Amino acid sequence: MFKVFLDSNVIYSALAQPSGAVALILRMAAEDTIELYVSAQLIDELATILNRPKARRRFGKGYSVPEIREIIDLLSGGFTDLGTVPACGIETGDPKDSHIIDAAVFGQVDYLVSGDKKHILPLDRHPKITAMGIKIISPRQFLETIARELSENG
Repeated sequence: MFKVFLDSNVIYSALAQPSGAVALILRMAAEDTIELYVSAQLIDELATILNRPKARRRFGKGYSVPEIREIIDLLSGGFTDLGTVPACGIETGDPKDSHIIDAAVFGQVDYLVSGDKKHILPLDRHPKITAMGIKIISPRQFLETIARELSENG
């Protein structure tokens, strides 16, 4: 089973469009096709995002950290909580995004799925990331890769 860490923008997209392609990634976790990893920093970031005025309008309310954990748990069928992860020393270009890379490295995941083309996706070629075998890809690339893997091994 693949170990996967989702960037907050991917989880937000899945919540905003429950019938969309990105939500399929959370359903894959619920079906035990992938193992989903989260960190305390990711949950905190989601709480900040989901309590912004735009998100409150979209979802009709704000969410607490425990509610966010419960939502992700319900949508994914459970997750591995890495807790508060230490810094790994890889610069992202935006200090607010560092925790995403830190969690992927700390959790030794197979895939880090992100829609951040400016700060996260380009790190796929970082020597430390490459050496660890972590693939940093977009949600669409992830779905294509998993579909290919499952058809080859299934």
